[in-house]
Amino acid sequence: MKKVTLLAILISIGMLFMSCGSKPEAESTTEPEAPVVTEQVGDESGVESVDNESSIKKVDDARALAMEAGADKYAPELFAKLEELYQSLVNNSEGKDVSAECADLAARYAILADYAKAKSTKEKVDAEYLSTYAESTYAEGVDLLALVEASLAEEKMDGDVAENARNAYVKFNKVYLIAYKLIAQNERSLALDAKNDADSVKASVSQKERYKAAADEFSAGDSAYSMQNPESAYNHYGKSKDAFTELYADVYEKRAEAQRIMEEAKKRVEESNNFASDADVQAPIDEPVEGIEEADAVLLEEVVYEEAEVVEFEETLVDEELEGYEEIDLEEAEEIVAEVEEESSEVEVSEAE
Repeated sequence: MKKVTLLAILISIGMLFMSCGSKPEAESTTEPEAPVVTEQVGDESGVESVDNESSIKKVDDARALAMEAGADKYAPELFAKLEELYQSLVNNSEGKDVSAECADLAARYAILADYAKAKSTKEKVDAEYLSTYAESTYAEGVDLLALVEASLAEEKMDGDVAENARNAYVKFNKVYLIAYKLIAQNERSLALDAKNDADSVKASVSQKERYKAAADEFSAGDSAYSMQNPESAYNHYGKSKDAFTELYADVYEKRAEAQRIMEEAKKRVEESNNFASDADVQAPIDEPVEGIEEADAVLLEEVVYEEAEVVEFEETLVDEELEGYEEIDLEEAEEIVAEVEEESSEVEVSEAE
């Protein structure tokens, strides 16, 4: 019994020492993180902000091009409706994404712009009887323009209409360019002939400033032609032709007058020499007499001209775009167009009856 009691006491003492030797866990000194509060930035009215600036600018640009092309003149009703859509879009775009609506409206303005350009270019072609220079291309343009006008009458303005409007303008513009290139080349040839005439009387020497001005006009024509502006080229060539023609006439007239004076002077000298010869036979004079020239005296000095500063140009301008096209007579073109218009009016009258 005493042994059991002693054993129990020893076990208790051992457990007591074990509990005293273990260290208590250290308390955490890290303070909990404060929650991050994010403040939502937005319109004070509570409406979410949307940036439509770039989308609206695209509409503004397309609208400006349509107005410049004359869309309000050639399609006034449709243009007015687009203007109503434009104002509504601008006034009600705040707080919502209108990029899709802007893209659609810009495309509609672009269709009217191309349609207006096609109409105005066709008018210029018709007014100057230029269609005969490229009849097949002109006919293609007419067909495309008819398709566009039929679609616009139904207020249909989709991708097909946009393509037809663009192609119609391209066709009429090609006719216009081809015609004026041929006309400009013909005018250039005439200007070059006039220049050659001026060179033949050495106008570059006697009238340097006027000659240079005429040559500069010719060069300006070549420059405009290379920049795909044949109408401007034609105008420059015309001015150059007129300047060289006037220059040739003035110099030729002055040279002719000078030549006449020289011929008369030579004639008088010959008459004087003949008279002197007769006098020498009848009453020879052996000593020099004051006022009478020696027999070998030079009465007329020879006129020596400066070296002509001639400006050289290419005889022809090579333009691959004109292959297959030929110059035509404008009077003949006017007669052809008049006949077509007369036939069209007769058809309209018969249909009306």
